[in-house]
Amino acid sequence: MTLIGAAQLPAVDVTGSSDPYVTIRIGETKVYRTAVIKHTVEPQWNESFEILVDDLDSVVLHMQVKDWNVAQVNKVLGTAAVRPGADLAAAVRARLLASSGCVAASIA
Repeated sequence: MTLIGAAQLPAVDVTGSSDPYVTIRIGETKVYRTAVIKHTVEPQWNESFEILVDDLDSVVLHMQVKDWNVAQVNKVLGTAAVRPGADLAAAVRARLLASSGCVAASIA
């Protein structure tokens, strides 16, 4: 899986931007976290990673775009629950475009 980036995220910091990152969970287990991209509402991660699962058709990926903060609780900017099935990229785009942030992912 490759997590490409996001667009039109809300600016939630007092500086007028955000410090976004993405976490991916399967059930209660965190399986991936991107780097934090500071001072932007248009982050580009371009991070590739593998998630090994027993049955692709039954797994649900829980994705959250969050704003990183040093002294405060990290704010959720958008969420999605995705069943990858045959077309992960289309599923992620459709789910996250409907949330407050816009995130694109592709599968290779």
